[in-house]
Amino acid sequence: MVKFIISLVLSPVIFILILAAVFCIIFSVYRLRKKGKVTRHINIAAAVSVIFLVFAAISFIMYRQERNFYFIFLVWNIILAFLPIVFIKLSLYNFSKRRRFLAYFYGCLWLLFFPNTPYLITDHVNTLAFIPAGKYHDIFSWVKLTHTGFGVFFGISVGMYSLYSAHRAMAKRMNKIIAHTALAVICLLSGYAIYIGRFLRINSWDVLRPLYLIRRLTGDLSLFTLQYTLLMAATTLLLYISCSLIYKITDSKENTNRIPKDDNKI
Repeated sequence: MVKFIISLVLSPVIFILILAAVFCIIFSVYRLRKKGKVTRHINIAAAVSVIFLVFAAISFIMYRQERNFYFIFLVWNIILAFLPIVFIKLSLYNFSKRRRFLAYFYGCLWLLFFPNTPYLITDHVNTLAFIPAGKYHDIFSWVKLTHTGFGVFFGISVGMYSLYSAHRAMAKRMNKIIAHTALAVICLLSGYAIYIGRFLRINSWDVLRPLYLIRRLTGDLSLFTLQYTLLMAATTLLLYISCSLIYKITDSKENTNRIPKDDNKI
């Protein structure tokens, strides 16, 4: 723990950069607020950005302390988990503008990158080595475990909003049966994508190498593949249901605040 604090103090460049980025975000939101252009989404995006920057800084410090690239990969995985939000927002925006090709293009990118969000849950496998036997009272081991747990929770809670947006959009444009069926299919595809990412070490951008991809996928099919896929699909669905309940509560509060007050009421 002492080494961690020393490393924290001896990383002034990192913290200057982080503080500068946080200041820019807060200042930008302040300027927009003065102009009356701040929305709930801007506030949320600013808060998420600040939390992520602080998390990334602490991860880098832990990497310097442990020389373990896992903390760098964790930050990278969280970035990949955030990308689906960008793609689904671009897809829905182009749908509203009747730009079908761009809408489907970004929709495909969203489907390709979305499994990176529930994939974060498998990062807990690496935490098994954080608290070896006989070191249960080592506080730094618990710091690493807590830090990883927060990163997984943070990435999933933010990334799952993209699936919530897609499911809600499908329910509005189609009937609910089709939307729920699509949700189940997306969870199944995500479950299999998590399997090939965790065990075959195939990344989202490997789709650009179709022959290599087909050869790897067809060469590794077993009963465990099916079991793991179904397990991760069910986990993805449960994570979505849990997160969507929070999103719905937030949306309902926002809609309540938008209801104009009756000035004629006595």
